[in-house]
Amino acid sequence: MAPTKRRKQANGAAAPDATEFTGTDHAPSRRRRNIRGRRGGLRNLPDMPLDILYEVFSHLRPVDLLNLSRASKGFRALLMNKGSATYWKASRRNIDGLPECPPFLSEPAFADLCFGSHCHGCCKPCARILLWVFLKRYCSNCKNARVVKKRSLPPDAFVVHMSVGVETSLPVTIHVIREHKCQVEYVHKPDVESRTEEFAQVEPGKQFEWLAYHKQRVRDTMDFAARCEQWQENVAGARVDDNHAKQVTRYNAIMAKLRELGWSDELDKMGSGYSPLRSLHAVSKASLLTEQEWKKIQDEVIEFMERMKASRLAREYREVLFRRFNLFQMALNRWDFGIMVPSWRYIASSTQVRSILNAPINIGLDQNNLHQLRCFVPDVIKQWLVHRNQMLSNCVKLSMASPEGLNPLDLAITSFYYCDGWKHRDRPSLLSFCDACYHKCGSIHMPSSAAEDDHYVDVLYEYSWLDDNSFDDADALEIPLLVIQSVIQACGQDPSTVGTVQMDQLSVRLGCPFGCTGHYVRLVMNWRAAIVHIFSHLFGQRGLLPAYRGRCEGFTVGRSVYVASHSRNGRQHGMVLYSLQILHVGIVHEV
Repeated sequence: MAPTKRRKQANGAAAPDATEFTGTDHAPSRRRRNIRGRRGGLRNLPDMPLDILYEVFSHLRPVDLLNLSRASKGFRALLMNKGSATYWKASRRNIDGLPECPPFLSEPAFADLCFGSHCHGCCKPCARILLWVFLKRYCSNCKNARVVKKRSLPPDAFVVHMSVGVETSLPVTIHVIREHKCQVEYVHKPDVESRTEEFAQVEPGKQFEWLAYHKQRVRDTMDFAARCEQWQENVAGARVDDNHAKQVTRYNAIMAKLRELGWSDELDKMGSGYSPLRSLHAVSKASLLTEQEWKKIQDEVIEFMERMKASRLAREYREVLFRRFNLFQMALNRWDFGIMVPSWRYIASSTQVRSILNAPINIGLDQNNLHQLRCFVPDVIKQWLVHRNQMLSNCVKLSMASPEGLNPLDLAITSFYYCDGWKHRDRPSLLSFCDACYHKCGSIHMPSSAAEDDHYVDVLYEYSWLDDNSFDDADALEIPLLVIQSVIQACGQDPSTVGTVQMDQLSVRLGCPFGCTGHYVRLVMNWRAAIVHIFSHLFGQRGLLPAYRGRCEGFTVGRSVYVASHSRNGRQHGMVLYSLQILHVGIVHEV
């Protein structure tokens, strides 16, 4: 190795004395660069005896020798010499399963192919595309430019002409890849061009020998590529197994740390199989756990365990509430209160009932608790009826003038309500008083008084999301005044004063003169059925029909006697109804 050159002084002048500048006896200290390790500590390594070099290099890997050969000119001259092949072979034995170097590759070239990181085309670092069949390592750009499909090149590129007038195929390596259920052949474009130029320079008498040599080399290259690919798969599998073993060791170490911190019960409830803790990045790393690293990830792991515990408690709380809701719903169906009862969810959301159903999960729901619930339910029902009556009273105020001195909900004209459900349904419908109390129009919504973190209400609505009796908007309900007034007047009563009970006690029946049930049958109805019949005739049985989307008017009332008759087994049976009111359906005008 050549000695290190020294910097010459200009004009042969000696270095100036430090006292000339500082006035002291000490020379000025030069600022030195902070370099890790001793600088130039291995500069005499190439000059060591060969037996010492062999002993040193035999403990290195091929990639270490490759990097060492690029460190300086002295190392490059030493390791790139043909006589240094022994060093490369000794280092290659440190890699388990690595195939032997083929005769058409040198030891440094083989090491660069297996363990290098630079592109063989542009020398770009971090080239990860390794093509064993072509003995090349490329980046993505060089690979796309140099490895092409065979069919993309002209057919004559793979044909060579012998001097004796015989055509034969060019001996090049072909890489077959399965793409979209088809076998696609790829070739190395530089190899095709170089082989074509090389064959053109072969003497005519040595063409057959040249072809035989390169065909054998192609076969050897394919065999070598197969062995290298198998070695690469084995290395990848061993790496996966090693990483998995490290992950298991790290996971067990973290589990031991958590048990020392008092998380044994929570870890036991997670189970011995798959644990959500394995999904945490700090736990799933393929590296052994050290004390320093545990201090860094301890807060993150404990925070994750707290979240998992909260999730488990919420899941158990949900399951307990589901069982309690089921028992309460079955008990509520057995109890008879003699009045309209709201949905069980409305009752369960009350404060008194919730105080029992929302007890700690370690307290069961027994007969004593059910007896307490039985005592609380009547008060909840009364509150619900007051709330519903207020809601329907507001609906009456929107549709008509409320009479003085009378409860508008006791009038017969308020016995039916019209659901203007175009916002919520495809077609509107007619609702009775009970249906209006249980009106379910509108989307399911949480009570405005419920807190965002109220898990009891969340589980309650999750258990019975189809059962919605929390509708409070009276704007969607209207009273079909025109239809109800016509029916009440046809019965000879005053719509503004007659009550629902009085109308139910009347013996008056109404008949439809249009034969709605058949050609020989007349429909006879009470006042309630007549309202439903007129509404269905005007708007269809399931709501508005396209032909009747408009306003109705022109109802006329007459007095007569009609006979409702029907046929049974060929014999005519009849029944005479006296004082029969006839309601003539008016005309519906298009809007």
